[in-house]
Amino acid sequence: MGLVALAFLGYALRWRMLLAGLGFDPPIVWLAWWRAAGHSVSSIVPSAKLGGEPIRAWLLARATVPAPAAIASVSVDRTLDIAAGAPFACLYAALLVRPGVPELTGALATVSVSAVALGVGIAIAARRLQSGGGLVTSMVRAVGLHRLSALHGQMDVLADAESAAAR
Repeated sequence: MGLVALAFLGYALRWRMLLAGLGFDPPIVWLAWWRAAGHSVSSIVPSAKLGGEPIRAWLLARATVPAPAAIASVSVDRTLDIAAGAPFACLYAALLVRPGVPELTGALATVSVSAVALGVGIAIAARRLQSGGGLVTSMVRAVGLHRLSALHGQMDVLADAESAAAR
């Protein structure tokens, strides 16, 4: 249990660094609890580990941080979470290939290509955000969903979240 608590504190420290870059400094204990709450929801929601992030953003926004900054911090934190795991997935696949199981060679290739694609995707997203091109907002506009009254009022929040993610 102590190691699990340390892991959540480590996750909370990374999240806190992201928030500090946006000018916010919530207590580390709150972030650790909220990260644990998000992880708990992700464990029971069948969505491939993307279930607790809205809870984390909501808890953060409810407590101290404006919604756009909360959304951006959780989105970037989750991206870093996935990116940090990619090299370990490649290493694990490589270790499984060593015993000479030919079926695992395809798994190594798949995991490696996925890790490279993830890196390329992050680089493209970072470039678009830094240039002000947006990600979600540009897709919503391209499809024409911004004309819907339900989304029309939320476009500013999305644009502000993308601006915060760029920072």
